[in-house]
This record gives sequence, C-alpha cells and structure tokens, in this order.
Amino acid sequence: PSATQATALVRTRGNDPVQFSSRLRELTSELDPTLRLQIVTFTEMKRQQMIGLRLMMLGSSLVIVTALMLSAAGIYAMMSFTVSQRRKEIGIRAAMGADAGQLLRSIFTKAALQLAAGVVVGIVLALVIDRASGDDEFLGAFGRALLPATAVVMTIVGLFATIGPARRGL
Repeated sequence: PSATQATALVRTRGNDPVQFSSRLRELTSELDPTLRLQIVTFTEMKRQQMIGLRLMMLGSSLVIVTALMLSAAGIYAMMSFTVSQRRKEIGIRAAMGADAGQLLRSIFTKAALQLAAGVVVGIVLALVIDRASGDDEFLGAFGRALLPATAVVMTIVGLFATIGPARRGL
C-alpha cells in the first residue's frame, strides 16, 4: 500500500488551536485508525518557511562573498605582479633623480587605467549577458545595483595591491 500525503489548511475561531486539534484527531481516528495526522499552527508554518528562506539567503550570501574574495585575491595578485614587473624601471628612474611623487603617480595611473578597463569590460559583459538572457533576467534589479558596488570594491583592492610593490620599487 502506498502512502498518500495531503495538506489541509483550517481556519478556526477562538484562541485555542490545541483544543481544535484534539477534537480533529478524535474524528479522524474514528474514520480511519491508520491515518496519521500532523497538526501545525499557521504561526509555526510561517516560522519554518522563514527559516528556510533565511538559510537560502545565507547560502547565497556565502557564495557571493566567496566569489568576491576570490576575485579580490586574483586582482590583488595580478596588480602586484604588474607593478613588480616595473620595479627595475622604477628603480632606474629613482636613481636618475625622478621625484617620488611623480613615480607614484605614474605607477597608480597605469594601475588605475588597467583597473578601469577591467571594470568597463566586466560591466559591459554582464549587461550583454543580462540582455541576452531575455525574460530570465540574469542579474535582476539587485544584481544591476550590485555591479557598481562590486566595481568600486575591486578597484580599491587593485589600487591597494599596487602600494606594496610601488613602495618596494621606490
């Protein structure tokens, strides 16, 4: 024999759902003694749904934060490598008497241009993919609002990544 599950929502008057549930159990056991009845109040059902929603949001947030951290680490490594490749150039220019401020502006300008190019390409690609997805909305309103914030965070991470190698080069 296969088990069948059914859900019924019952609205009662009064403040005591326990009293109603005991009477309902009596009635159902008289009809079918093998019937298992699970009674959950509306408040409890909503609480369980909220727990599920919160867990889904937590999981999504962890995935987003992990992706953001991995991206930041990659950008940090790339910018650090790019600036460290210019260490000889920076050292030679400094030895020839170049102003430290001028050298730092040169380093940060090149890094900022690379980061800006990456931000522009990333945002354009995300918007093209969003547009190509049609009705499915790849990004949604939240994702479109998150794009500029992510771009700013990644730009700041990239600029911080240039500080160490630039300082060592000077």
